[in-house]
Amino acid sequence: MGDIAAYFYIGLGVLIAVLYPIIVGWFKGVFPITKGAIPAWVKKYAALLVFCAVTAFIVLVIYRASHPDAQLPFYTAVMLGFGWESSVEKIFKPV
Repeated sequence: MGDIAAYFYIGLGVLIAVLYPIIVGWFKGVFPITKGAIPAWVKKYAALLVFCAVTAFIVLVIYRASHPDAQLPFYTAVMLGFGWESSVEKIFKPV
């Protein structure tokens, strides 16, 4: 797998980690109806998607620095993204 494909699969892992709470919240009715054109939760998760792309790039750079010639299967890339997103979120979460 090339670096570009790996980047997108890592991003997919981060995206899954970001979207999972949205789906769970949707089922629980967490997101109320708003009067604005764009609900606040859409803006919040759009910012998280940008975070997703940046995190995927960082994870890919770290992985390639450690394994410059290794093949990166898609499932490993997805799990790298999934695992790193939660780690980064825990590091920067306000106490």
